[in-house]
Amino acid sequence: MTQQKYSLIISNNNDPPFQITINLDNKDYIFRISYNIYAQRLYFTILDLEQNIIKTAPLVSSTITRNINLVYNLFHQNELLYRKDLNLIIIT
Repeated sequence: MTQQKYSLIISNNNDPPFQITINLDNKDYIFRISYNIYAQRLYFTILDLEQNIIKTAPLVSSTITRNINLVYNLFHQNELLYRKDLNLIIIT
């Protein structure tokens, strides 16, 4: 299985600040990141191509020693990871 890496470049000039199309379990989805001013943290949302929300949750970073799968129990063929230290979104 190939690994896909996306540089996380958040722009306050865009709405949403970050958005890409990702492929999970052989289907395309929209992956968005936004900043919640009240919680003062980043959140991600996964939507299908019809704009139906699949999941919204805080963007939690994996570490060098431990991967945190952001789509655990939703998708079975892929993992979605965020590495803050590398500023990457990774799909394995």
